[in-house]
Amino acid sequence: MKKISGALIGLFIFLSIAGVRAAGASGSCNLSKSDFDALQSLPDQNLSYSDEIILELQTRKKLLGEALDCAVFEANQEKDILNTITTVSADASEIKMNLLSQIDDVLRYYATQMTLVDGLGLSGSRDFAKNLADWRNGNYKPLAQRTNYFIIWSSNQPLISTAQSRLNQIKQILDSFGLNLSNDLSSIFDKAQMSLNAAAADNQNALVAIKGSSNDALQFIKLSLEELSDAYQRFFEISAAVGRSESP
Repeated sequence: MKKISGALIGLFIFLSIAGVRAAGASGSCNLSKSDFDALQSLPDQNLSYSDEIILELQTRKKLLGEALDCAVFEANQEKDILNTITTVSADASEIKMNLLSQIDDVLRYYATQMTLVDGLGLSGSRDFAKNLADWRNGNYKPLAQRTNYFIIWSSNQPLISTAQSRLNQIKQILDSFGLNLSNDLSSIFDKAQMSLNAAAADNQNALVAIKGSSNDALQFIKLSLEELSDAYQRFFEISAAVGRSESP
């Protein structure tokens, strides 16, 4: 039974987790555990030593080629999603263009690596797998994380703008019916606006963190969504307070 290098296994795990997220991305990814099982179960007998080495090398090259195909597919998925995002500010546009440019650099790197696979020997194929895994951990993984944060952040923008519009509409409805804000209602309304202001502030903090490649981005995104949830809770409280004020 062949011993599979930790780098090759690590690369497979990383790609299988990152794997498929969006249909329509360029390329394809056909890497599966059975491919690695095929390498591990290469026959240790009935073949001459030289033939066994040749078979193992062919299998390793096939795995490396498929791993690179999956890496390209993964990067193209991120690129395709970014291209669907309509940015709402100059900072967001700058981040989007920067991410797309870096992903293009990644794709060029993978294209170069693909040209090297055919010329690898057995030892070289092992080193290649380790170097590729190390490069992904040091270069692509932080980029992918930053890209994912930006995608999440972008998907939250309509939620925040809709919530502010909803609060404005509530105020207009109350005014149109001549319902003055009681002390209780005014307090709830103010708390809703405060939650929305906090959500907008942390939303901006998240964008700044993404721009600066800070790991705080996700925490700011979570805070913004929690504050947004609190604002919606205040909306329900406003509705209940209006109902009480109209009761005989």
